[in-house]
Amino acid sequence: RGGVGGKQAMGGVWAYLVTGGAGGGDDGEPDAGAGTGNEADSQYCAVVGAFEAYLEANRDLAGAAAALTRLEISSRGNCVHRSVQLGQRAAVGTACIVGEGCVLGDKTSIKRSVIGKNCQLGNSVKIVNAVLMDNVTVEDGVTIQGSVVCDGAHLLEKCVVKECQVGGGFIATAGAEYKGESLERRGSNRRSSSVAEKE
Repeated sequence: RGGVGGKQAMGGVWAYLVTGGAGGGDDGEPDAGAGTGNEADSQYCAVVGAFEAYLEANRDLAGAAAALTRLEISSRGNCVHRSVQLGQRAAVGTACIVGEGCVLGDKTSIKRSVIGKNCQLGNSVKIVNAVLMDNVTVEDGVTIQGSVVCDGAHLLEKCVVKECQVGGGFIATAGAEYKGESLERRGSNRRSSSVAEKE
């Protein structure tokens, strides 16, 4: 029923996309989550067993899985909550979601990323292929790429975070560069083993 496609993720795990028409149970009613036969109502299944697959599945919320989220996707292929405050020349690309109560500073750029609720992004911030959970603060000039940033983290100005897992409440040092690390807060901030080692 329908087709199956996939994209290989880190560690040999695959993220699968499943599309097809409506299914039905023995009672003749559609199965939970089943589509209507329209492409817009496609079913979706992601096997998220690796870091990159998690990022991929989140991007799909504004793309292949948009019909299941009930989010309103704009003509630009993104979803920006009506309460979001956009600074001058701030840009949100396709396959992006920006949640309720967020503030984006001047010249801030978001590409292929999901931003949770009540995040505060400063000026000239660059976010690419990342997931920011709720209540994250990102100061001016920060770059985030290929990373997951958990609730309440605070990234100080001009730091660079690439391919990292940033734990809740972690405070990234101003001007520091983090790459391939798992950053967590245990009493005080600490840098632990690399993401690659954890995979």
